[in-house]
Amino acid sequence: MKTKIKYIVLITLSMLIALGLKSYARITTSDPTVESGGTAIVTISSQEAVASGAIDISSNSGVTFSSVSGGTANGSKVAFASSTNVSGTIATYTFSVPSVETDTTYTVKFTSEDMADEEGNPVDSSSATATITVKGTGVPTPADPDPGWRCPLRFRARLRRRRGRWSWRFPCNRRD
Repeated sequence: MKTKIKYIVLITLSMLIALGLKSYARITTSDPTVESGGTAIVTISSQEAVASGAIDISSNSGVTFSSVSGGTANGSKVAFASSTNVSGTIATYTFSVPSVETDTTYTVKFTSEDMADEEGNPVDSSSATATITVKGTGVPTPADPDPGWRCPLRFRARLRRRRGRWSWRFPCNRRD
């Protein structure tokens, strides 16, 4: 008897959960790996069939937005509309990445807005995060050298005798 009650409660809960779920326009992103100082291309796709809506960047930490394609662009926001449902690539974003010495990871967050299917029924918005991995050069970024110091480190001051006197010799700046 106890097992029957457990099964009835379990089935009832699972049915309530299944009926209570809403359909979200789940968007997904590609996670590119690019060279230091290069260009990253992030593709936004929808897992649900949508005919219209808009995608925007909610945050882009460390990368610079360059362009967007896939609809009507207004800054970083792209709006799209179609007479048929699409479940696939919606938009393509291009970012410039900085030059880095070591491998670095940047995250870009996207949000969808005003999503609807081909019949005009609204579909709830969602968000997605793209991870851009930038391969480091392994070479440190050159700093501004001190213009007053042009002597390689292998030179050192030497004590020498000249015309009967002992003096220090500094090969870099020729102070004898």
